[in-house]
Amino acid sequence: MSTRAFLADLADAQAQRFDDISGLRRGDSDGEICFEYFRSDVLAEPLEIQILATDVASYPGGSAFIVFTSSDACDDDIVAHLERISASTNGCRVQKVIGIVTTRLRNLLLYDEYGNNDEDSEEETVAVDGADDEYFDLHEGREPGLVVSVEKGCALKNAQRLHKDLMAARSAGFSIGIFANEIRKPVGIVSLSWRVSQLGISLAAMSAWGLDPSGYLVLLIKCTGLYPNLKACLNSAGRDCGLKFRFGQSHVPKPSLTSAKMAFSNKPEMGQGARSGQEVETDDQMHGENTFTPTYMSKTIDALLENHFFRLLSVRRRRESSWDEAQEYLAKLEGRSCPATTDSSTATMAPSQDIFASTLALSVLQEDHAMKDENDISIPLVAMEFALRRLCRCTEYCMVCHQRLRHDFEALKPYVCTSALCLYQYLSLNLGPNVEHEIVTSPYVVDMLISFFYAALVGGDAGQCPDGLALKVPCLARKASVAHIACDLPSRIFRVPLSGLSPHPQNLKIREGDWFFLVIKVSDGFERHTCWVEKQFESGVYAFVSVETYSYPDLTEDVGIKYDEADKEVLASGEFKSDQSVWRFARLYPFCFDPDDMERNDKVLGLLTLLNALPSVLEMRTYLGRASSRDLKSWQRLNPSSRSLLCWIIASNTSYLVQDTPVPMKDQEDSGNDVEAEPESGAIKGLEKSWMQFRFAQGSPQKEAKFLKIIDDMRNVDAGVQECPSLFAWHGSSLGNWHGIVREGLDFQKIINGRAFGDGVYFSQDMSVSRTYLRRWQIPVQGVSAVWRNSVLNVNVAISICEIVNRPQEFVSCSPHFVVDKTDWIQCRYLLLEVNPSAEARRQPLFVPSAVDCIGYVNQDPSYVIRGERGKPLEIPRRATTARHYWKAEDRPSEMSVVLSRGETGDDMGEFTLGDDPALLVDLIEESEGDTGRQKRHRIMTPTEANVELGSPQPVAKLQRSCRDGDVRALVTGSPPVISAFRPGALDLSSLPQLPFPDWATSSQTALRALSREIKELQKIQSKQSMTELGWYLDTSKVTNLFQWIIELHSFDADLPLAKDMDQRGCRSIVLEVRFTSSFPISPPFVRVIRPRFLPFSQGGGGHVTAGGAICSEMLTNSGWSPAMSMEKVFLQIRLGLCDTERPARLEKVSSLSQDYGFREAIDAYRRAALAHGWSVPEGFDSIWSG
Repeated sequence: MSTRAFLADLADAQAQRFDDISGLRRGDSDGEICFEYFRSDVLAEPLEIQILATDVASYPGGSAFIVFTSSDACDDDIVAHLERISASTNGCRVQKVIGIVTTRLRNLLLYDEYGNNDEDSEEETVAVDGADDEYFDLHEGREPGLVVSVEKGCALKNAQRLHKDLMAARSAGFSIGIFANEIRKPVGIVSLSWRVSQLGISLAAMSAWGLDPSGYLVLLIKCTGLYPNLKACLNSAGRDCGLKFRFGQSHVPKPSLTSAKMAFSNKPEMGQGARSGQEVETDDQMHGENTFTPTYMSKTIDALLENHFFRLLSVRRRRESSWDEAQEYLAKLEGRSCPATTDSSTATMAPSQDIFASTLALSVLQEDHAMKDENDISIPLVAMEFALRRLCRCTEYCMVCHQRLRHDFEALKPYVCTSALCLYQYLSLNLGPNVEHEIVTSPYVVDMLISFFYAALVGGDAGQCPDGLALKVPCLARKASVAHIACDLPSRIFRVPLSGLSPHPQNLKIREGDWFFLVIKVSDGFERHTCWVEKQFESGVYAFVSVETYSYPDLTEDVGIKYDEADKEVLASGEFKSDQSVWRFARLYPFCFDPDDMERNDKVLGLLTLLNALPSVLEMRTYLGRASSRDLKSWQRLNPSSRSLLCWIIASNTSYLVQDTPVPMKDQEDSGNDVEAEPESGAIKGLEKSWMQFRFAQGSPQKEAKFLKIIDDMRNVDAGVQECPSLFAWHGSSLGNWHGIVREGLDFQKIINGRAFGDGVYFSQDMSVSRTYLRRWQIPVQGVSAVWRNSVLNVNVAISICEIVNRPQEFVSCSPHFVVDKTDWIQCRYLLLEVNPSAEARRQPLFVPSAVDCIGYVNQDPSYVIRGERGKPLEIPRRATTARHYWKAEDRPSEMSVVLSRGETGDDMGEFTLGDDPALLVDLIEESEGDTGRQKRHRIMTPTEANVELGSPQPVAKLQRSCRDGDVRALVTGSPPVISAFRPGALDLSSLPQLPFPDWATSSQTALRALSREIKELQKIQSKQSMTELGWYLDTSKVTNLFQWIIELHSFDADLPLAKDMDQRGCRSIVLEVRFTSSFPISPPFVRVIRPRFLPFSQGGGGHVTAGGAICSEMLTNSGWSPAMSMEKVFLQIRLGLCDTERPARLEKVSSLSQDYGFREAIDAYRRAALAHGWSVPEGFDSIWSG
């Protein structure tokens, strides 16, 4: 290899595209390359870069490169950086060298905005692309990325910037999580979390979106390099800025490190099954309460954050616009059409309301941090607010193109716009609900939705047919689409005749797995089979499986199958001759036509064929129940197009339906109207049990809020509606209409039954009147079943109960029917079905029992009481309505329509931890900056100096006063005041073991800084809260060794056995010793009880105290410890363990109280407990003993 190879590689590089460079060319010298490097966001003018091969004759293996610049105005940092790059180019080809130079320059300019001229600073290597993947070992066998030499001073500055941003998010009320497990790379992922219950959305919306009301919404942010500054992110539009986002939920504010890492991997464990709540077979660590799981909206929010967030933020700041205005501006700028939006789509919303997540959320979410000064903006905070906004308003936007929807009806579940491409991507990318999860948890809801769509098709409503799904159906009316075959039905084989006399589709090729529709003549008519090819034999013979069969009479109105003599001759000759008696003529219709290209009637017949090919919902549920990891795609019994159609039926249902009553039994149907629902069942009181009841939540949270506001406004205007702000009435419609109603709501755009009393939606107080509108459709096509053939419910009719604003004087008509022309005044509450269930459905009547029993009924206006079929008044359960006036304070259930955790002031955050302290980031990076010989930014403090810096200790007398003020606790918690015998400062510390300041302390600056900060924080907490409320005490004025603390636990609930033992024996506190190693906070502290002695577990004791006095908790081992855990949390967890009532802590006899636990027996007990539970003892644990 020589100059020729060098020039060939240069020519190849010129044909490629490299970011941020131009003018790539050959230089004046042999082996020289020149180009201009320029980024307008960080450079005033281009840099002229030269790359010179040291020995072009031995290129590439024996040559290296010298990288330099001829630009006079170049910063010294860049010059030095180019020199360091030269050292890593040995044996590289031209293309790779150019890539290294551009990548490292980009990272230097973007991530080290302050520069770094510390010549003595050491270097470390950090991978640019996928740095955290290597760190977390997510991708085995991954090729190493380009390595950037990053000075540690730069890392510290970036950590300080991240610390500042996280502190801003913490101050805004978000809980912070920091995932760090070693000093070399202290952080790769951070999290922000917010309580679901503090979003101000209804429980129906939470259920429909798969949110746990008691859980937390979590945004994970992964730094693939150094933490970038805002300017770099905005100028690069988020591309290659080094940040990745994942949005989901967890039962705790900070999910586990394992699940956080898995969220950024491509493994299937965190895929579709987990996203919608379906159980997934994964590692045991992925099943705990601290697991991070995606939500219904996670995929679309993740895509928004990674691909559009920084661009939208940049436009917002430049144009001072709202998020929606920024999105519309970008769409126009890119020349994209916005089928989902209209000019008036945002006109009804005030700009201020458009910005916030929810006007019903806590006040801390009503701030717009995106428009602050550039130096004050927190990227994690703004990203979290943006994610929460999209979640709360998810029904207003297309889940694929993200544009605002122009539908007049505000749905409860998010969906897509009218674009066929969006619909296709929505289903193919699995952005909608998990079909398998819906079938497993709500099979009868799925059965009902399929039946509604089937009825709409049978009624000839082709407008309900979806487009853009790429389905494949047979064409039963087109001659060119049929092939004449010979079929041996008992053996389930068929043969395509070799003779050209039989008609067959052009280019028909039959393969294994292909689906077809088979029509065969039998003695009393025809049989239709939906089949798939199981196996192909030689000579054009195929084995098939029939998944659905039905017969019908031989009628002339049918499409007709005629056989000519030529076909008979084929079967009477050749291979068929000996088996002539078993072979029958048949027609084969392959599933090869796209219904989008078919005539209306052909399209309807094709879709009906797909629906009838579906197995019953209970069959599908049984199949899925055999293994939690199964999905319908893997079931060969299910036609792929039928599955796609099923996905669309479920995904396009934007309402939320909950089964409230079981499948009616046969004895209930026989007794008919004489059987009523029991009041305690939570069903409608007075309604016959023969009706299957589904609770119906249809409108979006915004639509519900609008409905509530209308009711509140009416009550303020008209005192007559104070007690009964709304009415309940029936609405009946043909079965085929309900497919559209559950998706788009009730309206009066179509005239079906006339409008004798004006334009509007018609309601009646009497069920018998509305029932007259429940007629079936006439069957337009012979041979088509009137109902979905595989339905287990066999729905006959459907009728709904709706809630209407109680202003009949403003209705279009109120006699003899209610005619309402204001759709905002209408909310569907119940959907009732008359069914003829199968025997299997009767054996499994209810899969998800109602979580809340009926605790009362709505007070109805005496003039407008809703009545059942026999004219008997019905009583509507209170939980069916969102009108707050119907609820009394004493019986308000946990499933209120709008859940909002507030304190008495209305803005309380409740029991919500602010999470980890972001200051840990800076400490860990400072610890890893270099050897101890370098000058440090912080001088090591002695314990005395630490106490001076923390401020003067709180006077003991003041603490004693606060301890006596037990009524403070009563004011805060509402519980009776605790009278405590504890007196701060009364403990004689000289009677306890004292350790000298350890020799190794000077080599552990991180531990010293962390412990100093912990003491300062604990002192601040003690100064603000009463001692009885805290339940623990640390005398900070007497801490002479930062690595050894004495803690007292006190003021236990008087009903606890431990408190009674302490009172009987005159014991005022539990004295603990806490010791720290040199690797704190990476390693946990060691905590033991000094006095009094506890009853051992073997003798009936408990409280998580070992026989040697050590605290038995995984939290205090490497297996359960987090470096970001505060000592206050440690004290609280130990105290909770002592308060455990299942195995309560008890004290030993009085004679043992004077004997303290020994340190050695505590160490031995700790090791035994860790070994028994499989916990990892921290490294350097022996230093606790020697120290």
